[in-house]
Amino acid sequence: MTILRSLVASSLAILLLGGMAGRGDASDQPVIEARTQSSDGRGSPSGSSNDEKYLPWLVPTEDPEYGYTKTKPVQIGGFLEGAGHNWSAQYFASLLGPDGEATHFERVGSCCGFALNDEKFVAEGFKVGFLDVYDVVIGDSPPVKVYVSLYGEERIYAPAGFTTRGAGP
Repeated sequence: MTILRSLVASSLAILLLGGMAGRGDASDQPVIEARTQSSDGRGSPSGSSNDEKYLPWLVPTEDPEYGYTKTKPVQIGGFLEGAGHNWSAQYFASLLGPDGEATHFERVGSCCGFALNDEKFVAEGFKVGFLDVYDVVIGDSPPVKVYVSLYGEERIYAPAGFTTRGAGP
């Protein structure tokens, strides 16, 4: 457990200090194509790890790129069901800092268009999908960008450096 805790802590430190909030140079920053705001001006959805609904089975990954890069987004799914933003909110409400600190999240917007080749989307008339970009804040740290896809579904994890509210599987 000590090794895992060290891995999580060092992953978060490397990502925070090395650019988890920015990851790479300015060319790596997402170009936000669209933004949805609530009446208070915040990105929608937004919330915190204190929100009622969360995923008790969510566990962290050891993959240092998972969720932090456009090429390895969290595949939450739910687009065709109209549940993507609800599922995203539950996902982000599950995340805690490396020492169990509360987090706050806000959807920044959509970026990074890609072709949808899955027949279930094409049959519904959708040809292009977008990634959602979220800012996640742990305490007073700079926001961390996490990429989410509402179009693919697979086993999901917390990004490296985060802990979760659940006990795991």
